[in-house]
Amino acid sequence: TELLIDVGLLATIFRYMR
Repeated sequence: TELLIDVGLLATIFRYMR
């Protein structure tokens, strides 16, 4: 739930940054 959303958002941002 919250953790999944947090991880998903972080992964998306990281992928965009990289």
